[in-house]
Amino acid sequence: EYGRTLGNNPSCSSGPPVSISWEYKPLREVPVETYEESRPSRRSQMEMVLPRKLRSEMLKKDWAITQRQIAEAVRRNVKIKNQRRTTVNNLGKASNVEIMMEKFSRKVKRTLLFQKSVSKQCKELEAKHNEAQRMRKQQMLEAQMADEYETVEVHSDLSNKEADAKDSVVEEKSADSKSMDTDSPMGEPEDNIIEANEADI
Repeated sequence: EYGRTLGNNPSCSSGPPVSISWEYKPLREVPVETYEESRPSRRSQMEMVLPRKLRSEMLKKDWAITQRQIAEAVRRNVKIKNQRRTTVNNLGKASNVEIMMEKFSRKVKRTLLFQKSVSKQCKELEAKHNEAQRMRKQQMLEAQMADEYETVEVHSDLSNKEADAKDSVVEEKSADSKSMDTDSPMGEPEDNIIEANEADI
């Protein structure tokens, strides 16, 4: 069981804030199942709130905190609250000044380190991306044209082969017809018939 001492929580509405101390008393170990069965019902949110008077009495009587320590804790708590309130009130005014200071510091850093602005870097990256896409499209077009050219060459080779085959067939047929004309004695029988007729006359 841990003790309690003065805290530093600025969310405390009034009076001294209470927090857990580093001092503790070791107790016997209890299994989780046993604790869940024997523990009382959970307190509501309003029951968890400690009034200012009760906190002061607990700190004085149970944990030997002096009134001076309590007053110092309250003053420290009020000071932190005022600082937070001032920050919230000046948030709109200070934000514009901080934005201008950040822009000025970035410009100075870029000037000293010769760095490019974010917009220029984005434009350069976009240009590189577009160039890469253009090169990719060009390579795909060249590959497609190469495939089409190979297909045309294959078809032309086939047509040339077919034409050569047809020419060879025509040449063979013409050669055969010529050989048949030279081998057959077409003129001799007519001459023989004419001579035989003259002899009979």
